[in-house]
Amino acid sequence: MLAEDFGYQLSPKAAKAITASIETETNKAIKESEDATARAESSRKSAGNFWVGVFALSITLALLVHNFWVFAIGLLLLTFSPGAGKSSVVAAKANEERVREMVAPVLAGRWQAWPCRMESIPGQTRRRIGLLDPEGAEAVRFVAAIPPEAWLSMTDGRGLVWFVGDMRFGGIMALPGGAPLWWTGSPLIDQKSPQPANGIQRTLEEELVKQAVKFAFDKWLQ
Repeated sequence: MLAEDFGYQLSPKAAKAITASIETETNKAIKESEDATARAESSRKSAGNFWVGVFALSITLALLVHNFWVFAIGLLLLTFSPGAGKSSVVAAKANEERVREMVAPVLAGRWQAWPCRMESIPGQTRRRIGLLDPEGAEAVRFVAAIPPEAWLSMTDGRGLVWFVGDMRFGGIMALPGGAPLWWTGSPLIDQKSPQPANGIQRTLEEELVKQAVKFAFDKWLQ
């Protein structure tokens, strides 16, 4: 685990045992992804029934007007139009699989203490958040909808956060104490990370690294 490699502290218990709302959030995420898949499949079936009706109508019209092309157009519509519904189902199932990939390590994992850097993104309400290695470089970066209280709690955009999940898929973050919670989404890849900070900001990040190394989860286990 990357946090352990850097010497950052992990909670002695599973994150869900410390923060009960994690199970609520993961159940909600799975339910929403399953519902999205069900809606896509339902829409596909409805669309299929519609195009079968169009095809039947084209046969009737072709017989009435004795025009083969009316039949041919109806056949083409029946053949190709359901493709959009099928692609929607594929996309929904892929999203459901991504959600399950992210949820599994969240439920099994422990909280990790990480120093972080948060930045605003022009024209967006989402924020860029980088988890920092001991040298101040970004070990991983996410773009997420961060609760206002978490965003405003950071001094100059620097602070300590908890993370649980898998760096390949993302997971859940929180302020120390386990609230508020927010999903990170998938990590950004092939993105040029900012250079490590200098001066006062670097001093602040060094202090946060020390906090992550020495962090004690015990006060939240009672």
